[in-house]
Amino acid sequence: MPDTHQGKAAQIQFSKQSAYYADSQQHSAGESLQVTMDFVAKSPGGILLDQGTGVGFTALGVRDLATEVIATDISSGMLDQAAKLFTE
Repeated sequence: MPDTHQGKAAQIQFSKQSAYYADSQQHSAGESLQVTMDFVAKSPGGILLDQGTGVGFTALGVRDLATEVIATDISSGMLDQAAKLFTE
């Protein structure tokens, strides 16, 4: 993303909220996560790109179903939380 005022503001805002997202039951176990996991399970073994991964719940949920998972996010704070999640 280009280094714009809006892009920088989004990075800052999501980084500030990253700990909240990491502790959120709604994000870590919501219905949409299960729907995504069920969809990926229909064709396991590929490469999955999780753009806007946030703290990584979707990437973590499908990692055993994919050959490779690539997770990316605009917020370094969110990626820091994702790294913690993947090492737990």
